[in-house]
Amino acid sequence: MIARDDKNEKQQIINIYTKNHKTLSNFIEYNSFVRINLFDTNLKLESFCLENEYFICDDILGEIFVKKRVRRSVSSNIDLLLQIKPGDYITHINHGVGIFNQIILKEISSIKREYVELEYSEHDKLFVPISELHRLSKYI
Repeated sequence: MIARDDKNEKQQIINIYTKNHKTLSNFIEYNSFVRINLFDTNLKLESFCLENEYFICDDILGEIFVKKRVRRSVSSNIDLLLQIKPGDYITHINHGVGIFNQIILKEISSIKREYVELEYSEHDKLFVPISELHRLSKYI
């Protein structure tokens, strides 16, 4: 697939070859604003680039974000939601301490989901899907 901008000009082509197809597919579905070709493979390939075409493989992906996740139980996630209120400090495992604003319903790519809205300095906002609550904890 070729990603296009508002002027319909060609942009980079991104091809991803990975054994973690399901994990990356979910990540791309909820976080990507660029169209990406995703291929399932168990081969150990090395990433490279040719002009406007990128070939990204597990040699880079494993370093970036495919890690074993620490899962919290569903009851821990529910407890967190019951404990927090607007203005509370919340710690995100990757983004640090922010302020909990609210739980909101957002529609992204025609899919409606609930998100926890965290605010950081300079009014930057992070929207954490309810399914990713294991990344959050109340700041103590």
